[in-house]
Amino acid sequence: MGMWILRDAAIWFLLHMLGVYLCHKIPDRAYADHRSVFQSRCWERRGSVYKRWFLIHRWKHYLPDGGQINDRGFAKANLKASTAGYLETFVLETMRAEAIHWFGIASLLVFFLLHPFPRNLAVVGALVILDAPFIMIQRYNRPRLQRIVDKNKGR
Repeated sequence: MGMWILRDAAIWFLLHMLGVYLCHKIPDRAYADHRSVFQSRCWERRGSVYKRWFLIHRWKHYLPDGGQINDRGFAKANLKASTAGYLETFVLETMRAEAIHWFGIASLLVFFLLHPFPRNLAVVGALVILDAPFIMIQRYNRPRLQRIVDKNKGR
């Protein structure tokens, strides 16, 4: 193992923090206006594919919730209320969290350029594996939350 592992860990952390910062600078309205980017795709079956194929309901609570770390964050580990406003904010924050982790994956181009082939593929693959579960959690939770919001609006 080389010093490159420590360097990569520091770069990865800094890039993630940059993503957190930038995604919190994006106004809430921009997320709301671009809901279609975050909508479930047909193959996701409103999030159920993550439960059936990845058993997400069994392991998602073991992963850290970044919303609890950041003072501007929104804790998403548990529902704290059932009001329409809270649930709509929760849906919005799942979009923000997903965007943060997609930013993390996009920033992996840095690692692709830092390393020679085939190490760059291994490093990028490992880092995608670190971000993918967090994206899956947001894509699993959001349709379920949105269903509750829509049901409440229908009443």
